[in-house]
Amino acid sequence: MPGYDREYDREHEPDYDTEGQEEERLKGARAADRAFAASLPSAVQVQNSITMGDVSGSTGESYFASLKGAWQENKRRVITILSVAVVLAVASITMAISIDRKPAPSAAQSAAAPVATSAQPTSSTAVNSTTVPVNLFEGKECVGNTITHQEPLKVNQFICSKANQYIFGLNSHGDLVWGNVDSNFQFQIFAAKPDYYTVDKFMLGSHGRFEILDAIDQMIWNKQSIYGNDVKPMAHNPINNQSVPYLSMHNDGVVVLVYYNATTDLLEEHNIQKVYPGISITTT
Repeated sequence: MPGYDREYDREHEPDYDTEGQEEERLKGARAADRAFAASLPSAVQVQNSITMGDVSGSTGESYFASLKGAWQENKRRVITILSVAVVLAVASITMAISIDRKPAPSAAQSAAAPVATSAQPTSSTAVNSTTVPVNLFEGKECVGNTITHQEPLKVNQFICSKANQYIFGLNSHGDLVWGNVDSNFQFQIFAAKPDYYTVDKFMLGSHGRFEILDAIDQMIWNKQSIYGNDVKPMAHNPINNQSVPYLSMHNDGVVVLVYYNATTDLLEEHNIQKVYPGISITTT
């Protein structure tokens, strides 16, 4: 076995440390290691730095910073949700108090408030959901088919056709009407206003004028014919010795004014729709 040739090693490894150099080099390395270790923070310092968030750039700082950010974000969300809930709760309580304190409508307001009802004919009323016709002429009294001047027709008195189908006079409300009893229809010539006056009677007055009077003969309404003063009142006319002027109801429902024409020496009769302006009876 060949022996160890130290001279050969020295020739080919000129930088090889001697035994003393090796030891010195190792000592220097250990000293450098101790110096580096001394330069590092202690475990307590690291723990304190992590706890206080002072270790800049370290893994612990990033982790705890992320936890802190997440907690703060969740805190903001919780606060927002609670704030909205409180606002909604306050609004609900306020609305409930407002509704509870709202005063009930007065009797006048209730009476004035519109009420939705099904349309019913003006001449009928609903009883137990069954339409029952209202008799417009209930209690009527027919006084014949003629009425002379200054002869009153009281409320619910009428001149009538012979079959009592057509009538003319004052209804129970004090309106001057022409009516068809069979069809339960009436046409208003004059509409009474009970809040302002009480109608007592109708008369064919001076010169054939329509007159509505109260109980003390105060004039409420009147309408003069187009012939005016030519319709002279006469207790006994020379034709048939009958007082004129007068109103007569024909069997077909036509109401006429009859008067004596002194010029022609004739009795004349005219449909009241033609001689009293504004009267246009619509029949049914």
